[in-house]
Amino acid sequence: MGKSKGEEVKLVLKNDNLVNLRNYRTLVKLWDIMKGCIDELLEAGVIEKCDKLQYNSLYLLVPKKTEAGKDAGHRLVIDYRKLNDILETMVYLMPRI
Repeated sequence: MGKSKGEEVKLVLKNDNLVNLRNYRTLVKLWDIMKGCIDELLEAGVIEKCDKLQYNSLYLLVPKKTEAGKDAGHRLVIDYRKLNDILETMVYLMPRI
């Protein structure tokens, strides 16, 4: 998994609305794969565990395909569109090189 040496960013909300969406149904046989993907993202620091169930974005597993069209496992996809709707827009100028 790729990493970036970025700065920590504080997210500012436009309002006090919570994003707590109900997840899509997942087949029982895919639960272990999904848990493995989530654990991998937690260990890499991409996502963090929240004990308060205030915010929850939709997530689902999407099958990966190789160029030959063969199955190459699954990819965890998280839908942050609703959360992005209530975040203040942050504008950072790109430095000239």
